[in-house]
Amino acid sequence: MNFTNQFLPLIGATISMGGIIFKMGQQSQQLEIVSFKVHAQEEKSNYTNKTMCEIHSDVTLLKNDIKYIKSHVNDIKAYINK
Repeated sequence: MNFTNQFLPLIGATISMGGIIFKMGQQSQQLEIVSFKVHAQEEKSNYTNKTMCEIHSDVTLLKNDIKYIKSHVNDIKAYINK
């Protein structure tokens, strides 16, 4: 009887500690997944910003080209009307 009284609490404590360690492992895995998602979101944000800057640059170049084309068309019209 004395052996049972000492052995059962030890088994219970061991099972409890095993459960706690198992849950800690699950939580750490979830934190790694969250960290990966945050990292992926940052990469997506950087890619989006880079793409937006490239589009803005292209639109600015097109605006300038259109200004020059308008200027040349006006010069050609003025030359024809002389």
